[in-house]
Amino acid sequence: MTRNSRGMQMWNLFSTAWPCSNTFFYAHRCDVNLLLATLCTHTIQTREGSIVKALDCNAAVASRDVLEKTVYARFFDWLVDKINISVGQDPNSHVQIGVLDIYVFECFKHNRL
Repeated sequence: MTRNSRGMQMWNLFSTAWPCSNTFFYAHRCDVNLLLATLCTHTIQTREGSIVKALDCNAAVASRDVLEKTVYARFFDWLVDKINISVGQDPNSHVQIGVLDIYVFECFKHNRL
């Protein structure tokens, strides 16, 4: 990927929104070029083969936001499961641990509550 390519421009946009994105994707062994292609293009399967269409900036940002929310939601669910397992989930227990997810609650345009 050349420095002036559209992909590099999109990666700079994503990196600005996700300051730790390079570290996160490296730690999870993500192929950054594949991730970028996935977030910046839409592939349509036809009988004749695949048609790859480049997304405009707004659509690419929407793809990024969906990925971000999905990763965060799955991490949060994992964390709650680990906490539940560690406390034993005794239905008769009077002890309770609460996890307040303020960051995402404040950032989502539409909350699920």
